[in-house]
Amino acid sequence: MIRVMSFNLRTASIDDGAYAWAQRRTRVVQTVRNYRPDLLGLQECRDDAQAAYLRAQLPGYVWHGRPRGGEGDSALEMAPLLWRESAFELLASAHFALSQTPERIGGKGWDADFARIASWAQLRERRSGRELLVLNTHFDYQPQALLGSAQLLHEFLRAQALPLIVCGDFNAPPDSAVQQALLGENLLRDVQAGAPRAPSYHGYGLAQDAAAIDWILVSPQFHVTEARLLQPRPYASDHDPLLAILDWR
Repeated sequence: MIRVMSFNLRTASIDDGAYAWAQRRTRVVQTVRNYRPDLLGLQECRDDAQAAYLRAQLPGYVWHGRPRGGEGDSALEMAPLLWRESAFELLASAHFALSQTPERIGGKGWDADFARIASWAQLRERRSGRELLVLNTHFDYQPQALLGSAQLLHEFLRAQALPLIVCGDFNAPPDSAVQQALLGENLLRDVQAGAPRAPSYHGYGLAQDAAAIDWILVSPQFHVTEARLLQPRPYASDHDPLLAILDWR
């Protein structure tokens, strides 16, 4: 079994009053500890005191992430991958920008408001010896950037000869053109496909545009034994995390 979690933390640079990072960071850590993911994709994690706190509180995880770059304070945000060192061995890893020039980290693509990034790692499961590729990302919300990023990711993933696990905040609902571009040719499936789902983004229960924009996608080599939206309360973030439990077919 492989336990996978995707969790948008809400950047620590925003003062959310009662929901500021300092007030909820222990709930984030406790949520991760409670569900013990083997693979963890985080979004909106700043490469500063926010990441330093999580590294200290989550020993046993290997981190793979880098700031997305670009202009302004948000340049420190990253979408890091974490994996349990006792469960996986690293074989290869890299990052690329979600833009027409993916090799240039910090560049904005299409009509994006911010630079965006994807981080991936090729891992070997220590227990089974099987290899896989896991990727984590956070899409921009502008329409052309959404579709462009989905198409870029699809082309990258289609070229891999490995089982795939993809985590992210995709800023689009399930069954959208964005998701269809990623799933195309039966490359991937949404672990929650066909099941009722609550919004993963809720804005601490206040959002008028609450939606299920956070997904975990897997290739056909995996059987999904469980997939659910976790709902830690009091709120740990303005997004609820997703958990999927996978088995090899």
